[in-house]
Amino acid sequence: MGSVRTFFVLILSLMFLMAGSIKLYPFDESVHGMMMSKFIKYHSLFQLNDFGISSMDFQYVVGGLEVASALLLWVFPKFASFILFCVMGGAVATHVLLKDTPGEIAVPATFGLCFFLLLVIPTGQKESDAIAKKSQ
Repeated sequence: MGSVRTFFVLILSLMFLMAGSIKLYPFDESVHGMMMSKFIKYHSLFQLNDFGISSMDFQYVVGGLEVASALLLWVFPKFASFILFCVMGGAVATHVLLKDTPGEIAVPATFGLCFFLLLVIPTGQKESDAIAKKSQ
């Protein structure tokens, strides 16, 4: 991984470790309460009660995906980027359906773009593997 890409992955993984952790554990009661109220809104939008999923379960699933994928960015970067790209796509769709402000839509859209870039920009590993094979 190049140094710019490594820095980019470091920043994204730290941000999503923090964002997911806030959804999973009430480190700060006011922030956690705000998250819970938002997920109640998201839960009712998608009528998840029909599937037996509570708003808290939904919040835990999203938070768990964010934390797990943030850690997986270092081991399986393409897979984790795809998962987080999908999560951010869902977040964008949710904010659009709720007719939220452009600022609330722009945040997950920007992160989605970041994960899309991690998916499509080559890592350079194949090139270094080819050079190593030629030198043997």
